[in-house]
Amino acid sequence: MTRSILFRRALPVTAALLAGLMAGCSNDSNRTSGYITIKVQAGQEDLDDAVVRYIAVDEGGELQETQPGAVAYVAYLTNDEGQVEPVVLNQELAYFDVYGRQEDGDQKQSTRRCQLADGCADYGFGDAMPITASPGWRTVATGVGNGERLRLTPLTDLASQIAYAMVYSESDAGDQQESGWLQSGGYYSVYSTVQSVSQVSRIFGITDVQTTEPADLTQLSQWRNANETEATDSIRYGALLAAWQSYELEFTPTSEFEFFAQAVGADLVENNAQLYQKGGDQSLSLYDLYERAADNLEKIDVDGAALTAYVKRCRDT
Repeated sequence: MTRSILFRRALPVTAALLAGLMAGCSNDSNRTSGYITIKVQAGQEDLDDAVVRYIAVDEGGELQETQPGAVAYVAYLTNDEGQVEPVVLNQELAYFDVYGRQEDGDQKQSTRRCQLADGCADYGFGDAMPITASPGWRTVATGVGNGERLRLTPLTDLASQIAYAMVYSESDAGDQQESGWLQSGGYYSVYSTVQSVSQVSRIFGITDVQTTEPADLTQLSQWRNANETEATDSIRYGALLAAWQSYELEFTPTSEFEFFAQAVGADLVENNAQLYQKGGDQSLSLYDLYERAADNLEKIDVDGAALTAYVKRCRDT
């Protein structure tokens, strides 16, 4: 089932239904029962009026349903910084995804900023582009505390795909079980979620793809006074997401993959949670992504010696 079909069949959750779902969830003795409020920011804090859905994960590692085939969700609209503040069940796992919607009467059109210096088709660098039924990114988080912030990007989507399909096994010498990334059979767990976020962060050289703020390349001046470590990490993340945007614009959906991230995620699962450095028949190679990211950064004007140095460091690494 594609996610567009899933989105059409999903049913919104009322407060009473959410309370009922909470009663049906497992109660970890190390976590306080009830609700918490967290912050979720989509993309490079540049998705406006997009729909972020929160879906509880049941004790079997599957998304909660109101009836067979219809997930139970609570929908929130992003503000002009791509942020929502959802009230969620205080349980081990939480799932979020994001979609655009069309303008309809009082309903505003969802938009996303163009992060490419050469522009995005009919839209220039920094322009708000309409998005509908995309980008479809997901993030699955564990151990989130009240008031904490999560990121929702294509890289967290890759982590969510690995977390659902695979688990990392560390076998001792003499253990009959195979070590490394193994197929899990399809469910989310705390362990697979932690391991998948760590793996994707290592692959792309980001401290933590689920918590690091990806810089909005149209507003790089905001990083002028940040410390070097924080700024370079965020600018690198933002540069990679901008390059990813160029792939999304080129991507043609298929019956198997509705979004570019789905295709890349399938390659990761197929290749033991790894991406080719260069070449190969995968949907994405790290070399090509980094080259696009560096080329795009090179074309963006920045002011100030410190910021220029931060950007140069990101381009050269």
